[in-house]
Amino acid sequence: MIRKNSKKSQVPAQMFTYILTILIIGLMLYFGVSWLGTLMEHSGSISTTQLKTNLEDSFEEMRGNFGSMREYQFLVPQGITTVCFLDRDESESAGGSVEALQAGDLCGKYPLICEVWADPSQNIAFDPELDMPIEVRDVVIEDGDDELCEGKCICKDTSNGRFSVRLVGKGDAVEVRGMPEQEG
Repeated sequence: MIRKNSKKSQVPAQMFTYILTILIIGLMLYFGVSWLGTLMEHSGSISTTQLKTNLEDSFEEMRGNFGSMREYQFLVPQGITTVCFLDRDESESAGGSVEALQAGDLCGKYPLICEVWADPSQNIAFDPELDMPIEVRDVVIEDGDDELCEGKCICKDTSNGRFSVRLVGKGDAVEVRGMPEQEG
């Protein structure tokens, strides 16, 4: 008969080790899930900041390239369905006040545009509204593709989390031309 050489003190030590291991794994899982939740909350603001930076850089690049035309594609934060570029100079010279826009059907179709027009800190509207305003300097719109805008804005639905826009350098401004249809 073979006897095991066991001591009575080994059993409580093993139980303590198991309990400590379970506790450490539990804490790691808890803090890991909490960290992922925080990361997911901040990912929206990160993608908004990245979109703002990309738009500003693209417009600044094209402003200095007189006569050149380039198509840019931008990723939008999750949930954005529409993007509109507004020509503030055109709207102000044509009497495009918020009251004049509300008189037409534009505010019915794109209610966010009326809010953006009233806010001088932005000229690019997103639906639903972003948490930070985006304004690029010297936007010119020659032929708005939405008759409701009367040439003052270009609005387009986004697809697959992105949108494309054609920019033309004017030397002192950037013209936004019709945005091409997205390919599935």
